[in-house]
Amino acid sequence: MAATSARRVALVALKTWRKKNEFADAIISQLLTKSTLASADRAFSVELLYGILRNLTLLDSWIGQLRDARVDVDLRDTLQLGLYQLFVACTPEHAAVYETVALAPKRQRPIVNGILRTAIRRREELQRLVDAQPLDIRFSHPKFLIERWTEQFGAAAAQALCEWNNQPPPIYTRINQLKIDRQAFLERYHDARTLPTVPNFVELPSPGAALVCTA
Repeated sequence: MAATSARRVALVALKTWRKKNEFADAIISQLLTKSTLASADRAFSVELLYGILRNLTLLDSWIGQLRDARVDVDLRDTLQLGLYQLFVACTPEHAAVYETVALAPKRQRPIVNGILRTAIRRREELQRLVDAQPLDIRFSHPKFLIERWTEQFGAAAAQALCEWNNQPPPIYTRINQLKIDRQAFLERYHDARTLPTVPNFVELPSPGAALVCTA
């Protein structure tokens, strides 16, 4: 993959997921196996892909607010990547716009640049518009599922379930004590959280947990 970057890997994975009947984890794993990305960039690629997929309806709602003209599928993929960085992952604006525009075909770069910069200018307005939307758009969940949760648990609990369900999942790993003992592992990986009931397993920080914007 020429000029590989974390964003390029995520965009290729998104396009592949859309075009082929394959699981996202298999797609991103295959792409990362072929890449030479550093571990931090690999984690960024994974979070970009999964974050976009968790927020597809929300991202498409923003695209609809920003462009009246038809948006073809390849342009939509690129805009989803850019808007996810700007509005969900809170990537610095210059990096999000510049790097995303660079991934677009030359004929689409002015469009992508214009839409993303308009999104920055209209950030507060776009957020207000989304806040007024129903839960299925705000949290990109199936409407039938939200209706079921609301009926069973109430509106507040349904929203809480949507919020919880959109969080990056926890990561657990087993310590292979044939390779490294437990204490040495914990000294090497300071962010690992021990699990008292299963001493050979630890919880690791999700790569997306530090990226999701809380503002």
